[in-house]
Amino acid sequence: MNKNKSILPIFLGMVLILGVLVLADPNYSNNPNKSPQNLNPGYNNSATDPSKGTIETQGIIEFLEIEGGCWVIKGDEGIVYQPINLDSAYQIAGIRVKFEGTLRDDLGSICNSGDLVEITKMSLNKNEFELRERTRLNQSEKTKIMSAEHRLKFNSTNSSVPENCTRSGSSLKCWLEDGTRVMTIYAGNSGNTIIQIKGINASTNVTLYKSDGKLYGEFKNETRKIILPDEAMDRAKEKIKYKLHNESINLTEDGKYEIQARKRVRFLYLFGVEEKIRTSVDAETGEVINTQSPWWEFLARDSSEKSDQ
Repeated sequence: MNKNKSILPIFLGMVLILGVLVLADPNYSNNPNKSPQNLNPGYNNSATDPSKGTIETQGIIEFLEIEGGCWVIKGDEGIVYQPINLDSAYQIAGIRVKFEGTLRDDLGSICNSGDLVEITKMSLNKNEFELRERTRLNQSEKTKIMSAEHRLKFNSTNSSVPENCTRSGSSLKCWLEDGTRVMTIYAGNSGNTIIQIKGINASTNVTLYKSDGKLYGEFKNETRKIILPDEAMDRAKEKIKYKLHNESINLTEDGKYEIQARKRVRFLYLFGVEEKIRTSVDAETGEVINTQSPWWEFLARDSSEKSDQ
């Protein structure tokens, strides 16, 4: 018992030293998977010192239903900005932007939801993939897309199927994007729907429609055009940069592909273990919204694909 007590402080001391070495390692801070500065090479991703009155950063636009509604930008550095002159073209919740502006401490706001900023420059912050633009469907377009003839139903042998789709038993096979891509949907084991394309199986309870060679989903009474599951998986892998294992993907009712997977890492630089990764991808634009890793990630180093083979 006394022997175990004497070993524990030594072990904890080794863990602390290794953690310090990892954080002090310049290669760690420059790892493209650890640093948000690699989202847009050559662009300053950190907010300029607010005392200088100007900022240059990036974040996600959100709409707050306060005092009639306010548009804000949640900066990646944790600061919330309330633009006083946000262009209508960027008034779309969920898009990621990079922008420059001047802090306006001399003004007030009834929303009081963040630091007031006058935008001087703004653009979409696109990742390695080209992001899809959000489309606002009018009522007539929604009515056309959500018609019975466009709904993807696999459990009714008597109902019609969308154009360029065929029924085989209880599954549907559809050709998308001018016939260049083939998607199969069928029933899951728990009342869900499985979307299969290029070896990727995505589970969902969302009602799906196919119209003009494109896939649509009905999310909380809002119809959106969405990317396919294999593209969502490719975007997540491109973001993480390392080989993933045991992937699962779910299309949620709030319009996101939730991806869970594992990747090989070396814990304390020595022990090969599998790290659980969670990633969210916007089903409409294809943007990787966030990636979650275990708390002990700072004590682990990613294993390259070659070392795993």
